[in-house]
This record gives sequence, structure tokens and C-alpha cells, in this order.
Amino acid sequence: MASQVKQAIVSADKAQKLWAARTAHERAVVLQKWSQIILENIEELALILTLEQGKPLAESRVEITSGTAFIDWYAEESKRIYGDIIPSLRNDLQFQVTKEPIGTVAAITPWNFPFSMITRKAAPALAAGCSMVLKPAEATPLTALALAALSQEAGIPPVGF
Repeated sequence: MASQVKQAIVSADKAQKLWAARTAHERAVVLQKWSQIILENIEELALILTLEQGKPLAESRVEITSGTAFIDWYAEESKRIYGDIIPSLRNDLQFQVTKEPIGTVAAITPWNFPFSMITRKAAPALAAGCSMVLKPAEATPLTALALAALSQEAGIPPVGF
């Protein structure tokens, strides 16, 4: 297991460099496409979620819809990742802050909201230009795998499984 985690981190670090090199607008377009693909596959995803987690099908659909709202929000926010100019105590100095992706993000998600908690954690990391290594709950891995497959279809760089 430790060797798998190391390999996931190495793969994510490689993917992160590719992902961070894209502009904020390009990342936003890919995230919006991911959200769209998810909604196009809502019935299949809801069935996976229901069979795996036990929620009624209607609740699974609501979780998926709310999960895509996180993606949509951060896709739009990614376009507004601005730096700051901060005044100094001295008249001849000012501080410039540049916001840049810092690397790979690790996330652990629960069994009770496996879809929306993934998108709630992945969307801001991806919007900022970071990659992610995700450890889904052992009870709900298929939801995570389905989301990962759709993310790659949208154009998010794969990191391997």
C-alpha cells in the first residue's frame, strides 16, 4: 500500500506540472466540461451511488447535482485568482503577492457523501492549478473511480489508479 501511495504522489506531481501550466481560463473550461459530462451521466452515476452507498435514487441525484455546483463555482472562481499589491509602512515600498499552484493536494473523503465531498475538495484544488491524490472511503470506491474517469474525459490530466 505504501508503494502505491508513493506512486500516486509521483504521478500526481507530474500531472500537476502540466495542469498548472494551463491558464486559469483553460482550467475553468475543463472544469465546466467535467460538470457538464457529469450531468449528462447523472442517471448512471446516481445508480452507482445508490448501489454502493445505499441512498435512495432521488437523493443520489440531488447529491450529484449539488456536487456539480461545487465544480461550477470553482470553475468561475478560477478566473479570478488575482494577486495583490499590499502597501508598506514606507512610501517607497510595496509588496506584490502572486498566487500560484503549490503542488499536489491530498484528500480523504467519507462514505456518506462520496460524490459531493470529492467535488467539494477536488474543484478548488484543480481550479487553483493543483493536482490531487484522493483516498475515497473504502465503502464507496466506485463513485470515486467513476468521477475520475469522467474527469479524464473532460481533459483533466490522469494520474493513474
